[in-house]
Amino acid sequence: MFESIDDPLERLFYITVELTQEDLEKKAEQLEYKVKLLDRDIKYKYYVASKEMYEPLRSKDINEIYFAVIKKVIPIDDLKKESKTIKDY
Repeated sequence: MFESIDDPLERLFYITVELTQEDLEKKAEQLEYKVKLLDRDIKYKYYVASKEMYEPLRSKDINEIYFAVIKKVIPIDDLKKESKTIKDY
């Protein structure tokens, strides 16, 4: 996490998170994230051991997993209640 250099008085912070594909898949499994199955219109909990059964993780899936990881470290929901300036990007 680092403070914005644009306007330090605004108290704007940026958070960076980087996960390898393997770590991302492990997090999806830990979070019981549901991913679309290949050739089917249903989503099912992701299991790394059976990853060939699922469609590749899409950008939306990856962003949701990242956001879930961030929310485990930073109490975003509590901060949103205190301030109207917190935004999800």
